[in-house]
Amino acid sequence: MSQNAQSQMAQVDDATPPGDGDAGNELEARDDQANGDAGDELEVHTDEADDEIEVAAPQDAANTGADAASAGAGQGDDPDPNTHFVFEHKIFAVPGAYFSRPGGGPRAVLNVPLGDVWGAIPLQTLAKEFHIPVESKDSKLLETVKAGLNFVQEIRPGDCIPKEILDGSASWTVEKRHYVAARMRLILGLVSWLTGNEQSAVEAAELERMAEDPEIKKRAQEAFAEAAETLGLGRDNKEKVVDLVDNMARELSYIEALREYYSEVNMIFQKLGVLSSVYARDQSFKEILGRMRTLMKRPVDQYNNEFEMLDAQTGEVISVLKNFDKQVSYIRKVRDQLHQTTLVWTDVVTQWHGQEAIKDQAVEILMRDTYSFLARNFLVEQRWTMGV
Repeated sequence: MSQNAQSQMAQVDDATPPGDGDAGNELEARDDQANGDAGDELEVHTDEADDEIEVAAPQDAANTGADAASAGAGQGDDPDPNTHFVFEHKIFAVPGAYFSRPGGGPRAVLNVPLGDVWGAIPLQTLAKEFHIPVESKDSKLLETVKAGLNFVQEIRPGDCIPKEILDGSASWTVEKRHYVAARMRLILGLVSWLTGNEQSAVEAAELERMAEDPEIKKRAQEAFAEAAETLGLGRDNKEKVVDLVDNMARELSYIEALREYYSEVNMIFQKLGVLSSVYARDQSFKEILGRMRTLMKRPVDQYNNEFEMLDAQTGEVISVLKNFDKQVSYIRKVRDQLHQTTLVWTDVVTQWHGQEAIKDQAVEILMRDTYSFLARNFLVEQRWTMGV
């Protein structure tokens, strides 16, 4: 480790921790001799517990899955280096160390405890200061860490590599209701194909009720048999169609969980609309709310369009079953893209969940915090071209 890095460590040990939750008080120890290299720095912060989301929260499940896999590996044999983050350098053996992306940004760091504060070392600086060769196993594993943080919020040495990287499956879990809703959408699609009646959009709660409807169950059996014939399996082999539907429902259950999660994001957007009326006579908040809705509209529209496109792509159930593998690849791609963005919204969704759209000091603080979040993550860049 260089003298500059050692000097940074000494500065960190003497630092006092910032106030809880105050990003503006975040301490940062920098190497003044780094010749302007922004990567050659060590950030310091306090450890803050992640808030839990009461609705189906894919990002929480992702972390739980990684922790469970890591714990399971520790109970028996040593973790398999082919499926786990097994590092060789001693820096990764520091108790409590973990990887993350501060603030949901693009830069991955290794967080290490340094007394009463935490040091956040950018991975590029880490490799340089601790002399980790580019072609080494640890160096390659750090690249996997960067990819893995697309799917989980934190990675600890010894954790299981996210399943999205290993085999394409999801590393987070869903509830039974999500599977029921996904399976019911497929069954309704088959029934619609059989009867020739166009399928209308159905809410998840209604899908759960319909799953127990005897008449729909009867129609489903007819649709399974006819689909088996159409797929060249033979009418007597409808169980093969049932298996295909069940397997596809497992893939789509993750989409249902994400659909439920993003309903909370949509709800925030709707609450901002209500608050615009509540604060109509307050010019300051009226302007803030107008900017917030403008910033939020683009990502909300984008998320809704993703679900609409996927629903259209998977609406023709016979075609989906005929092209099973191709459809699974498409669904997983959309699933991963949507899931990655949940990591950005975690804190905001938690703060707004259950919050009434009323005139209140707590709501005003929340609006300001949300405005900062939207400006930080969704500000549209405008480029002006001078006329000749």
